[in-house]
This record gives sequence, structure tokens and C-alpha cells, in this order.
Amino acid sequence: MQKNRLFVKIYLWFWLTTIVLLLTMFAIDIMTQAGRGKEELQHFVGHILVLEGHQAVNIYENESAASFNRFVEHMERMPGLHIYFFENEGKEITGRKVPPEISKLVAAAVKDKITNTVIPGDKNLVLKRINSYKMKKYLLAAEVSHRPIFLPTGPPPGIGPGPGPRPGGDISFLFLRVMAILIVSGVICYLLARYLTAPIVKLSNATHRFASGDFSIRVKLKIGKRKDEISDLAFDFDHMAGRIESLLTSQRNLLRDISHELRSPLARLNVALELCRQRSEGEATKYLERIGQEAEKLNELIEQILTLNRVESGIAEFKKEKIDLAHLISQIIADADFEAQSLNKAVKIIQDEKCIITGNGELIKRAVENIVRNAVLYTAEGSTVEISLKSVWHAGHFSAAITVRDYGPGVPENEIANILRPFYRIDEHRDRRTGGTGIGLAIADAAIRLHAGSIKAVNVPDGGLSLEITLPINQLP
Repeated sequence: MQKNRLFVKIYLWFWLTTIVLLLTMFAIDIMTQAGRGKEELQHFVGHILVLEGHQAVNIYENESAASFNRFVEHMERMPGLHIYFFENEGKEITGRKVPPEISKLVAAAVKDKITNTVIPGDKNLVLKRINSYKMKKYLLAAEVSHRPIFLPTGPPPGIGPGPGPRPGGDISFLFLRVMAILIVSGVICYLLARYLTAPIVKLSNATHRFASGDFSIRVKLKIGKRKDEISDLAFDFDHMAGRIESLLTSQRNLLRDISHELRSPLARLNVALELCRQRSEGEATKYLERIGQEAEKLNELIEQILTLNRVESGIAEFKKEKIDLAHLISQIIADADFEAQSLNKAVKIIQDEKCIITGNGELIKRAVENIVRNAVLYTAEGSTVEISLKSVWHAGHFSAAITVRDYGPGVPENEIANILRPFYRIDEHRDRRTGGTGIGLAIADAAIRLHAGSIKAVNVPDGGLSLEITLPINQLP
């Protein structure tokens, strides 16, 4: 039972739907039966009194009282129908206690020679005059508390159409029942579907936010005080998110602390190196220069780790401003193309639309610059890195799309999802020998996500890798 709480809820909801539908149909039957009007009631009940009344008075005149009473009980086989027989002078012949309303109706009929009547109210009273085969006159009165549920919906066989319901009325009645069923079942099924899917949608949204880097997201409180499998799933999601957030926080703190601790001995190393340069000569100078280059790379690596830590933690302090992406990219292209010319490569823009976003210009510039430099690093010699900027409709709003395409070896399809991870390299092509540290793309990804954007990498069919940056236009990060 503990593992099937959601199943039980679904089962009970559908059961409740069935019960409510039946009750609705029953209520409609009662309401429509109660409002058919006196002509219809007189038509149906009057036919019974006329058809079976002749036989009843014939039994009364020719057979025993017991046979007569049994036949009267047979006439009253339909619930809600009570019949009383009177002689023409108003004497009741069944021996039953006559209700006051019936007595008044019969007295009026005897006095005023009324033959047929109906009196609507809480109870309907119907009166018919019957002539026996011996030409004696009788009065048959019927008390109908509601329309008998087994009463036929048309005249008895052999009887022509009377003032009862017409085919159009039956069609309207059927249409009313169908519409009531559709509305009631639709409302209940809607509530059921909403009850089941609302927390799932919240879980899905939380999963997307978690995948985009928001590790603080939690859903248990958002889905309310449920006690079923979905609630358990939300609890497990929160537990998982908390563990991953804790591990990532620990990792970032470790990188930050190590980077800070490395800076002090690295600074002392640079001082000692400079002293050695001043006192050394000959071949030793060459090795000291090499040590200096490696120390500079180490210092740059530490700076990148600290930058990545600040950006990923969301604590990078920056001023929000309007950014003209076209102008910013033109600056990046000018610097990158100048550096690429020394490698017999080039950088150019092939599409340039005016796009204005809101955010931090320095972070956006660093992100785009890292991606462009990475493309220059891996594009083939003699080729050109192509950059385009355009406005696109993305995720329900207009976004700026920056595409950087190189003509390098590309990335194996099973590795594309990993190239934005810190320190990740692909053994075949993108290793340390090319000069990269494996952090540039990770910094770019963190900076773009901080601005509610995304980076997508795809291999181009005719060779090379294309990275597309998507940033919401005029959206605050």
C-alpha cells in the first residue's frame, strides 16, 4: 500500500467520476421528469386509467372483491402511482382511506360533472371518468407523487400521438444529458490531470534550472503537503540537489584556497628568479627564461581558476549596463585577427545585426574572446574563423545569437557535451601541447549562464566546430 498511493488516488478519482456522473444523470432525470407539464402527465397516466380502468370496473362488477383488489394492486405496480375507484356518486369502492385532496377533487367532479382534470403541485392528482360494459359510470382518481420511472415515453401501442413529448423534445433531452456528462467528466478529469501533472511540471522546471547551473533550486515546498510518490520524488530531488551543491561548493572552495595558497610561493619564486637572472650569465640565462615562462603560465592558470570560481559561484561583482554586441564583437575581431595573422590565419565577421543586451560588458567580452581565441587555436592554417551576430526567436523571446565557426578537426560527437567542463581535453587534437589550459571555455560558459544565456557546440558537416552563444535581448541577468 505504501508504494501504491498514487495508484489508489487515480483509482479513487476515476471511481468518483463515475459516481458523480451517475448522480448527475439521476438528478437530470428527476428535474426533467418533474417539469414535463400537466398535458404530458395527463396523457400518460390518463391512458393507464382508461385502458386498465375498463378492465378493473368489469372485474369489480363480475368477480369477487379480492380479484378486484389484486387488479388494483397490479395497476399500482409503478412507483409513485396510487389509484382510487369511486362510484358515480363519489363513494370509494376499494375500502382505502382517501386523502383529503382526492376527496375534494372527486366531490368537485361529481358536483360540476368534471370528466378529466389534473392539479399540479407537490403531488399531482389525475381524474378520469370510466363507463363500464353495463353502462355504469365510475370515477378513477390517481395520485402521482412523481412521474413513474417505468412509464413509457410515448403513447401505448395502438394509440395515436397525443399531447406528449415530440421527437424534437427527446433529442433535446438526450443532448442535455450528453452535455451534462461531458461537462462534469471534463471538469473532474481536468482537476485530476492538473493534480497529477502540476508537481511533475514543477519538477521538470527545477530539473532544467538545475541542469543550467542553478544548484540552489528546491521543489519540496513548491508542491505542497502531498503524501505520495511524487512527494517522495521531490524529496529525493532536493536531497540530490543539496548533495551536488555541497560537493561543487567544496570543489570550488578547494580550487580557490589552493589558488590563493599557490600565489604566495609563486610570487617568491618570481623574486628569486629575478635575482638569479641578475647574477647569472651564459647558458644558465636560457634556462632561467624557460623557468620564467612556466611561472608566468602558472600565474595565468591561477588567475583563470579564481575567475572561474567567482563566476560559477555567482558572486562576481559587476555593473549592469547596456551592451552593443556588434560594437563589442568588432573590438574582439580586431584583436583576434591581428594575433591570428602571425599564425597564417584570419578572423572575420560574415553577418552583423545590431543587438542590444543588458549585463556586464567585461564578462561578455571575456566569454566571446575565449571562444574566438579557442577557434583561432584549432582552425586549420590558412583558414578563417567566421563570426556571425543575428537576432533569433529563442525560448519564447528574442535573443542575440553569436556563432563562432572554425575549420579545425572538430570534436568527436561523444565528446561535444564535455568541452565546456573545466580542465577537459580531448586526447586526439585538443591537448596541452596546443597551449590551452582547458579553462577558457568553462569561464565562457559560466559567464554566459550568469546572463541567462547558453552555449551550444556542433560539428559542421564540411569540417570544423561551431559554437553558438545565445543571450536574451534586453534581459537582466
